[in-house]
Amino acid sequence: MTRNREAGQSLAFVAVGLVALMGFAGLAIDMGALRYDKRVEQTAADAAAIAGASNLAYGGVLTGALAASASNGFSAASAGNGCPPPAPATAVGSVAVSINNPPCSGPHNGDSNYVEVYVSEVQPTFFMRVFGVNSETITARAVATNVSAGAGSGCLYTVGTSGYGILMNGTNETINGPPCGIVDNASLLMNGSNDSITAGSIGVSGSATENGTATASPKPITGMPAGADPLAYLNSSAPSPASCRGSAKPVIINGRNPEPQMLPPGDYCGGIMINGTNTVTVGAGVFSGIMINGTGNNVTLSPGTYGRITIDGSNANVTFNSGLYIINGNAGFVDNGSNLTLSGTGVTFYSTADAGPITLDGSGLTANLSAPTSGADVGMLLWQAPGDSNTITLNGNTSTSLNGIVYAPSAQVTINGRNAVTPYFVLVTKNLLMNGASTLNLDNDASGFTGGSPIKDVTLVE
Repeated sequence: MTRNREAGQSLAFVAVGLVALMGFAGLAIDMGALRYDKRVEQTAADAAAIAGASNLAYGGVLTGALAASASNGFSAASAGNGCPPPAPATAVGSVAVSINNPPCSGPHNGDSNYVEVYVSEVQPTFFMRVFGVNSETITARAVATNVSAGAGSGCLYTVGTSGYGILMNGTNETINGPPCGIVDNASLLMNGSNDSITAGSIGVSGSATENGTATASPKPITGMPAGADPLAYLNSSAPSPASCRGSAKPVIINGRNPEPQMLPPGDYCGGIMINGTNTVTVGAGVFSGIMINGTGNNVTLSPGTYGRITIDGSNANVTFNSGLYIINGNAGFVDNGSNLTLSGTGVTFYSTADAGPITLDGSGLTANLSAPTSGADVGMLLWQAPGDSNTITLNGNTSTSLNGIVYAPSAQVTINGRNAVTPYFVLVTKNLLMNGASTLNLDNDASGFTGGSPIKDVTLVE
């Protein structure tokens, strides 16, 4: 009798133990499922924070963040902002998304340069229901910012997403950007022998091919998500060309004039042509165009709206006074002479969507041009409006110094020559083509700019 009672007690203990073990197993399964749900929500929160931060400079933080969250599977029945963030309804599957700019918690609390996102969803449980727990609310949080890029960030961005973002099409072509990164939204092809790329990092959305003896250091990381245009925010406040209201009679300066000449500020709707050998200073204004031809001209130009700037002839020195030069005619800004020297400090050349190409491609060209270090156009050297698909062609020699950003979001930049090493030279273009034994030196040290670099890199910080 005693043994029978003892056997019955053992059976009861085994049954209780099995229930406990099954409970622990069920709890482990539920916790694993909830951890997976948290990872999925974290992906949506990260994407929403990045999208919101991408819009910091030009509005639409809430709209962009909510769209990114929805594209990752979390469309919010309850959406908006709030501190603390709103909780979802109690029903399983209920979602709440909160976008806070500035964040309402964490180390960046109150800083409008940051976007905070909460994504919450009520998730069902399975085995935990045995203990009366039918659901759990899972919340993911992310914070992103869009601040001026610093050392180590990008200095070459190709924002086109088809074909080759970077095509090195000859031999002995070199891209030097050791302190900074390269972002290629398409594919990379190094097609010739002895081509080389040196950078802090190389990220490519498509494929990366190094033919022959071409080398890239470090090795490109392929399959990267396409990066955003880091200057897109500028296009909402792009410069506007002025209309010409002066005389349509052209101004022509011919022959050899040993005495310096001054054309006062004003509207020159018939344009200006300078031939022969002259020393001329042109005041600011609106010009249907200006053409510099002949031999040995010394010309100083001033800011304004130009239908075209054409520099031809030989042995000319053209100086650009500080300021903004808007190109609004289909002839563009073309240098095609020989042994020309272009110089200008604190200059920005902006091409409207209706403008012709920018071509600095003369034989023996020496260009010493630098962008403003402060003000509305800080850092911008050559800037093409979206929709301007004309190729920017840059030639030169080791004395050519370009300090600033070349921005051509809808166009190709073609490099046929070399440029000297400068503290700051950054390319943001649809795609880059390098021909011949060309060399592109890049750097993004914006320490000399008031407010830092205009390049905006979106990064997750929490």
